[in-house]
Amino acid sequence: MFHKSRQLVGVDIGSTAIKAIELTQAGRHHSVRAFGTEPVPGGAVVDGTINDVAAVADAMRRLFERHRIRTPNVAASLSGSGVFVKRITVPMMSELELAASIGWEVEQHIPLDVEELHFDYEGVSDSARTGGAMEILLAAATKEKVARHVDAITKAGKTPAILDVTAFALQNAYEVNHEIEPNGLIALIDVGTGSITVHVVRDGRMLFTRDSAAGNDVVGETIAAIDAFGRTLGPMPLDRIVTTGGASKSPALVDALATRFGVRVEPLDPFRRIAFDPERLDLDAASVAATAAVAVGLALRRRNDR
Repeated sequence: MFHKSRQLVGVDIGSTAIKAIELTQAGRHHSVRAFGTEPVPGGAVVDGTINDVAAVADAMRRLFERHRIRTPNVAASLSGSGVFVKRITVPMMSELELAASIGWEVEQHIPLDVEELHFDYEGVSDSARTGGAMEILLAAATKEKVARHVDAITKAGKTPAILDVTAFALQNAYEVNHEIEPNGLIALIDVGTGSITVHVVRDGRMLFTRDSAAGNDVVGETIAAIDAFGRTLGPMPLDRIVTTGGASKSPALVDALATRFGVRVEPLDPFRRIAFDPERLDLDAASVAATAAVAVGLALRRRNDR
């Protein structure tokens, strides 16, 4: 009777606008109950960092009111400078031993003092596959960056329930809406107004993540970000490139990626398996799909998720 709802509103705080989506769920099926965007002033959000907390909070409050979004619990995401995602290998140890030593591991792999960071970790492989060692997925963000997001959400009158990493939200939206090819090597690319995220996955496992600023040469910078994956992990031919973000519809970008990497390039459709009623929402799904993926991936999370 007193169980609190685990439902969340996915809120994507971008450099030019905030996107929010509220889903309803019946069994395994999701539907969009509300979706909207609200512009933010120039300079309020730069490289994923909130510089003007009051402006972002005001925009978020207007967004919820205008689109009658009722759920107060927010899942937002972090990207850009001050956010780190690492896949590290450590000696096989117990959960208690890992918990005791993880701070030392953070200091070895992230170029900041551990006291400046919020971090979390999760085991992603066992000793049978890694020769007696453990693979750990480590995510960290500066306390200042986290505090600014929490402050903006709170000042908007909402509850910050989850702060995810943008790349993981993309992966969540992709896996819910698209067929997963066994052993397929997929590059998820979010090309926004001010940033580019490249997230490479295989069988649901993150292999590589990189955020970079988007300048004038978005095509060249996207190719450079994917090339960085090859330099980091060696030659691994991609099976598919999946794009999203406001600049992802550019024919020049799609043609350049297909030519450079010799693979199929397709858009991420965040509403392929999520019902979207254009008449009730007064929106066409195709017109917002390119910018909705991160918000959808966040809205699919649940309270108390790791």
